[in-house]
Amino acid sequence: MFEFITKSREEMLEEKRNLTKKTLSRAPVGLGMVYNNGILFMSENQLLGERMYNTDPVLETIGYIGSGSAREVQKLHRLITNVADSAALEYGRKRISIPSRSVTARFIGETYIVPEFDRRFRGELGATNFEISLILGDVHNGEFYTIFFDGSPESKRDFASVGADADAGQPNRVEQYLRDGRWNQGLSLEDALALGTKALAFGTGDRIRDGYIEAAVLDRTIAGEDKWAPLSPARGSCYARSPVDVGRAREIIRSALD
Repeated sequence: MFEFITKSREEMLEEKRNLTKKTLSRAPVGLGMVYNNGILFMSENQLLGERMYNTDPVLETIGYIGSGSAREVQKLHRLITNVADSAALEYGRKRISIPSRSVTARFIGETYIVPEFDRRFRGELGATNFEISLILGDVHNGEFYTIFFDGSPESKRDFASVGADADAGQPNRVEQYLRDGRWNQGLSLEDALALGTKALAFGTGDRIRDGYIEAAVLDRTIAGEDKWAPLSPARGSCYARSPVDVGRAREIIRSALD
């Protein structure tokens, strides 16, 4: 005789959660970290030479970094684009200029992204879940708002990490490395780049190489409303806003890995 085993919805969701965690344990590590003039985003990215990016702006003072496969990063980018457009429509301003201090990373996450991640994870209306986690960073208040693949949110100060062993409510290797007396709020951008590189190397078991590290900043010293600038190759005219020369950033990263 065949024995049919009926699983509850919560049991099926737990199986899905464990399977996705296993997939994401191999995902690139991403890091958001506060320095003296803003926020630094860094990520392991083996597709950097193919112009696949894990970090981008959401709005003028809010950015994100994602950790997942290239396909999932592209899906996330489309979602973020829609989020920015929706926020712009709601607040009656252009897409990249919503200067209200009330529109924080946490507000964007809670209002637009967490509900979508949760809906997809629970399979509502046949939706498939995201196999990606992300960090939203806000240069105004130095807050990081992490959203895990199942819609679980986590608010952090100073620094946050996703990918590899990062999980909601649990310590991870990158954050532990920074927490052990290495990070401080007065870090210059150059010092933050070096520290972030070492933290990523620690979190990945030293598998990371300098050509595969993506970096970008939200920096308060950048003139104008848009505070986002890349520090990695092949990102076009945005370099004019970078608070540190891109070549110098590459040099710092390479030196930190030696």
